[in-house]
This record gives sequence, C-alpha cells and structure tokens, in this order.
Amino acid sequence: MKMEAFIPDKLPDDHKEYKCLQLLNGLRALIISVPDGELATAALALTVDSGSFNDPPKYKGLSYALGHLLRKDKLLMPHVDDLGGVCGVTADREETMFHFKVPEQHLILCLMRLKSLLMKRGPLERELLPPMVVLKLMTEDCNTKRNMLLASLAADNYPHGQYDWKNLSDLQRQDPENALGAMIQQLRRDNFVANRMHLCLQSRLPLEELEQMIYHHLSVLPVNNSESMDTAKRLDYRHAFRAEFHKRVFYVKSKYYNCRLDLTWLLPSVRQYYRCKPDKFVTSLLDQEGPGSLRLYLHRRRWTVMQIVGIDDDGFDLNSIYSLFKLSLTLTDEGYQHIDEVLAAVFAYIKLIAAADPALLRSLYGKLQTIAFNNFRFRTQPEALENVKKLVLNSKYYPAKDVLTAGDLLLEYNEQHISEMIGSLNKLDFNLAITMQNVVEQNVPMPYTWQKMFRESKPIEGLWLPEPNPFVAEDLRIFWLEQGQPELSPGPQRLMNTNVCELWHRLDDLALQPKAIFSFYFVSPQLRQSAKKSAMCSLYANLLEEQLLEQLYPAALAGITHSFIARDKGLELKVRGYNDKLHLAVEAITQAMVNVADNLDECTLYSERENLHMEFFHELIMQKMQCRDIRECLIKESHWLHIDKYNSIAGITLVDFKTFVQKFHAELYIHALCEGNYTEESACNVMNGVINRLQCRAIREPRFVEDRVKEMPLGSSYIRCYSLNKHDPKSVVMNYYQIGPNTTRVHAILLLLVGIMRRRTAENLRHRLYINVCLNGIVGFSIGGKTLETGGGAKTLESEIDLFRMKTKNIVKRLKTKPFLKFRAALIAAKLAPDQDLNMTSNRHWDEILNGDYRFDRNQQLADALRTVTKANLTSFLFGMEAENNRKLSIQVIGHIPTANSSANTNGSTDSPQSPNCSSNCQDNLYKDVSQRLSLVFLPRDGVHMNAIADIDAFKSSLYTYPCTTSRPNSRKNLRVARLREALKRTAAQAEQSSN
Repeated sequence: MKMEAFIPDKLPDDHKEYKCLQLLNGLRALIISVPDGELATAALALTVDSGSFNDPPKYKGLSYALGHLLRKDKLLMPHVDDLGGVCGVTADREETMFHFKVPEQHLILCLMRLKSLLMKRGPLERELLPPMVVLKLMTEDCNTKRNMLLASLAADNYPHGQYDWKNLSDLQRQDPENALGAMIQQLRRDNFVANRMHLCLQSRLPLEELEQMIYHHLSVLPVNNSESMDTAKRLDYRHAFRAEFHKRVFYVKSKYYNCRLDLTWLLPSVRQYYRCKPDKFVTSLLDQEGPGSLRLYLHRRRWTVMQIVGIDDDGFDLNSIYSLFKLSLTLTDEGYQHIDEVLAAVFAYIKLIAAADPALLRSLYGKLQTIAFNNFRFRTQPEALENVKKLVLNSKYYPAKDVLTAGDLLLEYNEQHISEMIGSLNKLDFNLAITMQNVVEQNVPMPYTWQKMFRESKPIEGLWLPEPNPFVAEDLRIFWLEQGQPELSPGPQRLMNTNVCELWHRLDDLALQPKAIFSFYFVSPQLRQSAKKSAMCSLYANLLEEQLLEQLYPAALAGITHSFIARDKGLELKVRGYNDKLHLAVEAITQAMVNVADNLDECTLYSERENLHMEFFHELIMQKMQCRDIRECLIKESHWLHIDKYNSIAGITLVDFKTFVQKFHAELYIHALCEGNYTEESACNVMNGVINRLQCRAIREPRFVEDRVKEMPLGSSYIRCYSLNKHDPKSVVMNYYQIGPNTTRVHAILLLLVGIMRRRTAENLRHRLYINVCLNGIVGFSIGGKTLETGGGAKTLESEIDLFRMKTKNIVKRLKTKPFLKFRAALIAAKLAPDQDLNMTSNRHWDEILNGDYRFDRNQQLADALRTVTKANLTSFLFGMEAENNRKLSIQVIGHIPTANSSANTNGSTDSPQSPNCSSNCQDNLYKDVSQRLSLVFLPRDGVHMNAIADIDAFKSSLYTYPCTTSRPNSRKNLRVARLREALKRTAAQAEQSSN
C-alpha cells in the first residue's frame, strides 16, 4: 500500500489509537480507532479547500449555492438518513465540509456514496438553488451585517470582499446560457480534487482496517496541481482593508433594540502562532470578570449588559490571510449616553496590559496554560461527529505531530508573540462600529476627542490586572490508586453525625479523575415560619450569587463551579470541580453566607427585590407550575404558596433581611455529602471549617423542620382556580392519585405501570405522566394535560384523564406475556445501568439524603423487586387501588376565554419561551399589566364539583397526617419502618370499613 503514515502526539490518558495518512494522490487523512467504544457508530468529516474565497468575482455566493446543491443531491444524504444516520454539507470561506455519522455496519456503503458524490461531474439541478428568502434572512443578523460592513471595506483583489450573495437571484433570472451551472461545474473540477482534501474517520474498527478502507475508496479521486488556487495564502494582511477601516466610525441600523459597540483590530492569521496562542491569552485578560476587570467596571456602572472578546473561529474573522480581533460591548441606554467614558475605560485597560510587568504576564500565562491542560486532559469525551469535525480542521491547519492538541493546549510561552499581539492592540488602527435600532446608516470621521483619548489614555481607578489564579489545581493524584485500590462500599458512609450536621462520604473508584463534589443542605427553622421568610431565602441565594460572581470568577476559570437552590426548609449548595483547591471555594462561599448583608445598601436590595419579583412572576404565570404549587400545598402540611411568597417580597426591608441572615446561620442542621477524589480526613476538615465559619448551633424547635404529609380523602376532591395570567386562554389539569406508604415493591409496580401508561400518553400530546415519591415515603402519580379554554374545557379534560387511567386496567389485562417480559427486562436493565459520570452518581446519592431514605442501593432493590412482579400483580394492584383506595385530587387551572381586546394586547402563551424574534418588550408589558393585580381565588363548589376545595387550610385541617420525619437521621431506619407499618395498618383498616 503506497502512502505515508505518521503517529500524532497524544496524552497518556488517551486510549484511542490514531494515525495520519497521506495518499499518493495528496489526500490527507486522520484515522481514529476507539477500541473500548460503547456504541457501534462511525463518524466521518471531509473538507475540500474551496469556499467563498474561491468564488469568481461575478458569481459571489457560488460556493454557498454549491453547498446547498450538494446537500440536496440524492447520492448521499437521503441514503444516510435511511440508514439511521445524520449527514450534512457546510460551506465556509476557505473550505467546504462533508460530514456524516452512521451505524458502523453501513460505513463502507456511505463512504462509497461520498466518493461517488465527490467524483460526480454531471450538471446539478438549478431548481434546487437556495431560495432568496433564506439568503435575505441570513443578511439580517447583526453579526452578518457587521461582517458585510467590513467586507465592503476590503481592498481590491482580496477575496473577503465577496460577502453579498443577493446577486444570486439575478443570476438565476438572467442566465439564458446556463453560465451559472457551468461555473459551478468548473468550480468543482478545479477544487474538488484529492490534493485539496482532508479527512477524519472515527470508528471502533482497527486502524489497519480503516487504513485499507481509505486507500481502497479514496485513492481513485482525481488530482489538480495548479498553484493558482492558493493565491490567498500569499496576500499581505496589512493591506486587506482600505484606509477607511480605521479612520471612520460606522453607524449600522439594526432591527433589534440593543445598542452594540464593536472595536475590531486587524491582525495576521493567528494559526501560525498556535503553540503560544497569544490571542487566547490577551482575550483572557480583557474578558476576565474578577476584581479590577473591565467587564466588572462597566457592569457596576450599568453601562453594559454583555461583553464579547476575541477572534471568532468562522472563516471571515479567522482565515489564512488575516485575523479580526473583536471587542464587542452591548450598551444600555445609560451606557450609550456615557460612550466617551466607556471608550476611555476600554483604552485605559488596553494600555494597562501593555504596561504590565513581563513577570506578571508570564505567571498569568502559566496559570492559563495549566487550566487548559487540565481541562483538556480530564474533559468529557466529545461526541464522535463533533470530534471528527474538529480534528479534520486541525489536520488541515496544523502539523501532523500536533494535530490532536494544537487546538486546545498552550504549548509554549513566547514573549515576542505576546508582545507583538499586545502592541497591535495599542495602535490607533482599529475599526469602530455602532449598531443600534434608531440610527441613520452612515460613516463619519473618527472624532478627534476619541483619537486624543486613545493616545493620551491614563490609568483609571478601579481597573487593574488580576493576580495569578489561586484556584488552579496542581495536585492531580488519584487517592484511590494511591491507597492501593481498596474495596469500597457501593454507597457513601457517614463520617460525622452531630446535633448540627451529618457528613456522608464516598471515595471515587470509577471515574478516576482529580475531581470531587460537595453538596450541602442548610436546614433552618426560619423558612417554615412565614412566606416572607421563605421568600427571603430566595433573595439570600440571589445576593450570594451576585457577591460571589466577582470573588469566585478565578475559581470558575479554574474549573470549580457552585450553585445555590432555595428549598422548602433552607438553602442547597453544590460545589464541584478539581479537588485540589475545592476547599478554598467552600471557605469563600461560607464566609459570604455570614457577611453577605454587611455592605448591603437600600439601592442594591431594591434592585434584587425587583429581580426576584420578575423571577417569581414568570413562574407564577405558568399554569403547570401553578398546578404543582397548589398540589404541594395540599399534600404537605407545611408549604407556602408561590403567590404568598411573591406578595411578601415588597415588604422585605434592609433590617428584615439582615435579621434573617443572622438568624439563618445561628440555628442550622447541615446535611452534607462529599463524593469523588477526596479523602475522609480532608472531607471532615472542610465540614468543620463550614461549622466554624457559620458558628451555628442546634435547632431548638424541631417542629419547623419536620416533614409531614397529608392523606388525601377517599374519592375525588377538586380544587379549581383561574390562571394568574389573564391573557392566557389555556387550561391545565393535573390529576394526582395518592397510593399511600411507599415500599420497594409498590415502587416497582408503579414504575412498570407508569412505563406502560407513558407509551399511551405519547400518543396523545394533551396528556403528561409523572411519578412522585413524596416526603415521608408517601407515593402517588399524576397525569396532566392542557387544552384551550372555550368554556367547560377543564372539566372535559379532567374526564378524559380519568377515562385514560381507567383504560389502563384493560391495557394491562390485554398485554401479552412476551411484550410485558421484554418491557420489564428493559426497565431492570435501565435500573442496573452504571452511572455515566460522577455527577450522576452524586446526584443519586444526594437525593437519598434529601428525602431521608438513605437507600443508596435503591436501584438494585428496585431491580430485584421488578423481577418478582408479574402481569397479574399489576392487574390486581390497579383493581385494588380503584376499589379500595381511590384517593384522587384534581387541580384545575382554568384559562381565560380570549376576547378581541385581550388577544390584541398581549401574547398569551406562557408555557414556552419567547421566540428570538419577539421583542423583550412583550414580556415587559405582560409583567406591568399583570404583576400588580395577581391574586389567587379558588372557585366554590357547584353542581358538578360538589367536593370542590375553596379553603386550603380548612380542607387540610380535617385530614389525617402521616407520621413525620425530622432533619436528623438518628435511628431513622427503625423509626421509618415502624411508621410505615402503622400507616399500612391504617390504610387496610379504612379499606375494610369501606367494603363493609
């Protein structure tokens, strides 16, 4: 076999096998064998060195048209789709890419079809050319309009000036001699040749077999050795644009409301500096969000809402001729009014980078280099198709030796390249464009004041460069391997159990990465005392996020993230990332929990209250959320309605909030789980550090943190109310069927039933099915649906849901044994399937801690129980539930019948997000119109709904309450068993009374 072969460098942890090939006809290929791949899938990407830069001047957009024709051709894409794969063709400035992913057994067939498409020389059907409406939509995008502006400034004989494709419509109409078709064929003959192609193929097949496949099918592709095709690489980037590029200010009209300020510098193609990546380093300095950063300086003054820095990887901004380094700021109205101060800050920060100590820059680069290496080494393995699409471009632009790492790693520090990059940004040689809605498109000379501001820029207080990142992981040891790979229990073990906290821990022996996850649940008696205090917990979480955004930006950059969730009884915190410096993030967060209110002022509190108002509002006007909220309030003994929390926000004062924070961490019970590459001793040290910083003591009134669940009455109960959004015509109904105390067998039976029912609900989009294991082990399931309200729609839907549930008995009864066994086996396999990553494992264990069951082997128990469930058991369970234990709660949120007035005022849909083209004013108007008059009124009983609930408190007061649990798990297992036995006896006694 006549071809050249190279083995690229790879990391020791990479178990894939690679080989770079070059066939005699010039085609270059990177083949990848994945011996331990789980899915029998093959992926391929092939690039042709031909794009819009190769278009003839008269035929701008010809490559885009060709890409469209190739996508529509019948040789490849329809067959790939028929084989269960995905396929596509994309055209950029300097390459056209073919890519597909198919089941491995069809790889050869698809490769043959790709070869046929590449070698096809016949005419393509002109009626398949892209419609002009598609081209018009593409040119309305803000980024496209900005690129079209820059393209209009291109120097003569430079290919990037060919950006406007609107003339294709003229070519389609005025082309009697079929010149367009002839030019497309000429373009393919000149460029779609082997020596202008790069390929990447990934499969589980051995390298030898993939190599033979490439040679057999692609060595026959033709060659074109003409050098005229590569003229772009010989053009000088310094003359790529006319002088107006950096001498004038351009105003661009946009159909969007936002005002955008773009500064664009012209640089040489940065791909040649791939080992150092000076552009990535400078981007990290300009785009950082920590103390002293440009982003933070502008955001605090409310001048900007978004900042984008760097070189886009599309072919217009980055190609073989030049690179465009962009600093884009989305300005507020106030920011536009202070545009001089915004530009002064930008210029000052750029000068600050230029004046920086070289030793500091080297130290910052070293930290960034370590972060890039850690992220690359311990990344989640990319999906096959995305991997080959990325690597095929790497194989085109980088040497074979570095093809795997060149795109991600900072391989070496080069002071000269970095100095040249910073120097380029410090020249008054940039393009300045302002894009906004209400502006006349024009270009004017750059104001002298701005030029002077740039040349005489002085330091600004509040702007400084960051210190070297203290959160970068350096110790990457895997402790399980260091301890001799001991046998570990499948679930976490409890290391601490006091009247203030419990700490669970499990050392990772599966993922084997230097990462860990800390989960905390800070349970406070405060939240159960009033709706206002519950709302303050959400405000507390938001203020913590706002304060930590700046402080922990370096941690996020180093791969350590955190998240807060305000729950019923307190605050949940998760911190995840590289374990080496994870404790520093936990320390910073817990310290912030103590002093978050110290420097809080009225202005900030008002702003955060308004943000929380808006957040709650958008949840309230979603009927499905309203249904769930009402259901939780009826089932749980202690639960504040969202509307009550919403209405209490306006009354939160600065004194109220500071008092809440003090009392919150004064009395706590902390649930904690540490999972991953963390030793027991280190986990205990972190937990002790948390307690010492919070200075918390045991909860004195446990009744506020006890979880109690109400038993629904036998028969059907209804609770009905109107949607809080008076402009939404949809009604949502959720029927909740309470089963009672949960056991492993009951849970297994419900899983089978819900699985069977879900198949049926998939046929009717009006219905949605949920399984809910509630607090204190009380289980039930819900069936929900929505309909357009035209009067009586909710009642009709509720009856349909009941009828559907009744039909389930007959469905199960008629279900044949073989399909039932197959479905049961699939469910068992799903329960026994290994977790995909550490996050999934930790979340599963954390759920057991939160619900108080601590059954870390729940999936194994369910699988064992499922094996014993027969079809007769399902039928018996369904009939028994209907005859003896039918406890139904129907929650109905009724939409408002639209009128001509209301439909003209506001968009009615709230179940799905707004489309990108919808102005944000729609949501603002809805908020102003509805938020001031939100009130939840339950409808009284009528002739149809005799069991209607009009007063939640009065209804709950008459219900039996299941035994409670507390926040502490002392002797919990025996206590839970005893209470479940008591509840089961009670249910059996009630059933016997009903039958008598």
